[in-house]
Amino acid sequence: MSALEHASNKEAIQIAQQIRALSVQIFSLTDKATANGAERPESDSLDTLRQAAEMLTRAEEKIRQQNEDLDDARQAVEAHKLRYHDLFDAASDGYVTTDLNGVIREANRAAGQLLGVALEHLIGKPLVVYISVQDRARFRTELSRLQTDALPVDVECRIQPRKADMFDCLLSGNSVISSRARLIRWTLRDITQQKLAHEILRQSRTELERQVSARTQELSTTNRKLQEEIAERRRAQLAEHEQRIIADALRDTTLSLTSTLQLPDVLDQVLLNLRKVAHHDAAAVLLEQGDTLRMARSQSYGVDGTAQKAKFQQIKPLPAAESRQLLELTSSLTPIILAPSKHSPHPVTSLFPSGSAFRSLIGIPLIDQGEAMGMLLLVAKRVNAFTPYHAEILQGFAAAAVVAIKNAGAHSQAGQIARLEERQRLARELHDAVSQTLFTASLIADTLPFLWTTYTEEAGRQMVQLQTLNRGALAEMRTLLLELRPEQMVKAEIGESLTRLVSSLRARKRADVELLINHKSKLSSEVQFTFYRIAQEALNNIIKHSLATKIKVEFTSGAWGAELRVEDNGVGFAPEATKTGLGMETMRERAKTIGASFELHSEPQQGTRIAVRWIVKPGDTLKA
Repeated sequence: MSALEHASNKEAIQIAQQIRALSVQIFSLTDKATANGAERPESDSLDTLRQAAEMLTRAEEKIRQQNEDLDDARQAVEAHKLRYHDLFDAASDGYVTTDLNGVIREANRAAGQLLGVALEHLIGKPLVVYISVQDRARFRTELSRLQTDALPVDVECRIQPRKADMFDCLLSGNSVISSRARLIRWTLRDITQQKLAHEILRQSRTELERQVSARTQELSTTNRKLQEEIAERRRAQLAEHEQRIIADALRDTTLSLTSTLQLPDVLDQVLLNLRKVAHHDAAAVLLEQGDTLRMARSQSYGVDGTAQKAKFQQIKPLPAAESRQLLELTSSLTPIILAPSKHSPHPVTSLFPSGSAFRSLIGIPLIDQGEAMGMLLLVAKRVNAFTPYHAEILQGFAAAAVVAIKNAGAHSQAGQIARLEERQRLARELHDAVSQTLFTASLIADTLPFLWTTYTEEAGRQMVQLQTLNRGALAEMRTLLLELRPEQMVKAEIGESLTRLVSSLRARKRADVELLINHKSKLSSEVQFTFYRIAQEALNNIIKHSLATKIKVEFTSGAWGAELRVEDNGVGFAPEATKTGLGMETMRERAKTIGASFELHSEPQQGTRIAVRWIVKPGDTLKA
């Protein structure tokens, strides 16, 4: 409690005591006046004084109560002030209170620790002396502003404590008004670690930005490489797709070229498949004929891409220079790519309609065993339509075309040879069978008149024999005539064909021939014709080699397949010791063509038996 407050309380006590003494005197006077019978005026005066004394007493009591309340409030303020001082002194941040000139009036323990000075030595010192020289001007500026402005300020500066290293500090000041004067309260906060953290954060951010930039650059490079790889892969896919298309075209070409053996059809297929390999507007196949070339086939396309019908045509006589150039194209044995101009078309383009309009030409020689046999010519209206890549692809196509053309030529030659061999075979059949039968019949007919008049019974037997011979010759002739028309032979039913064979055999050989046919299902023409040829070959072998007297031919068919058996009681042979001959090999090969089994059983003096069995397999068609 201050001295002023103590004096005020003492004076209040003295006044209260005087009021109580006065009240006692007034009450005493009043009692005396009443006892002595004083007059009324004095009595009234004493009453007035007594009332005044009572009022003073009540006032004193009220003042005493107010003093007690004031004491309670003062104690609360002192306790609050003490609590504030404890908090102020125990705060982790430094707190300093200065006057408007920056002289320290109050400081807490944390401030003393930050400045390295005891609290009692801080009081009365200017705060500016602890601020680095470089930051003092800025501090004084902010201090001046606080003298006139109530808004708080922040000053980031360097603090130089006593006997310690300088550190970064944030001074936050705001103006406060106390009961006695206007002061400035400063908060001192060491921000060294904060700035260090900020610096680390800045460096981390810089490093992160560098890494992000590097990673971005790396991703950009990776993305560029990826895009290049994607582009390369797309190019590879396009190339693979193109190669697949070309491979499919070459495969289709090979299949289509080998699907026919007729030269016109082969050349049509060549021109048709050329369009799949290289786009063009006209094409031709040139084949050598002696010392010149002929256009074997040509093809041109209209504006809408539709093909005009190709026709065989001979090359018209050309001037010597043009013929020489055409022959040079084929004799070089290498592809040639030309670009005829509008004003100087190549002589080859004159072979096509609108030849002067063609701007590109490519020639691929048809090479067979190192020698040229012709050339494929392609022309287009577009400039630079053909490249060396087309030449490379077309060379493979030309090789397939050469094989197909040679096969067609070989087939045509083979057909001629086969027709010649068939004529020779028919001639032999006529000589061996029909001719000898008719000769025998002629001899019998010549002797019949003599026998009829002399040996009637023998003449009757000879007439029956003559009748048998004539029937056999007739059956043999019908068979030979039917074989002259192969399409009729293929279409004929197997039962009818075998019946004719046996009838011809009976006329040609004196033997007991038995024919058994159990034909319940119609077979395909190929299967029937194969069984017929095998039976024919087997019976021819019996006639020529077996010396048999009994022959049995049995044919059976059904939903399961078909079987042919031919047996005889002839001389037989040992298959393991005797070459089977061309006839047996032919029968075995014929059975193999339809997937049938061929069995041969024979022993010397025990006859011969063959069996051909064909079983229906999945996918086979068996006509009902």
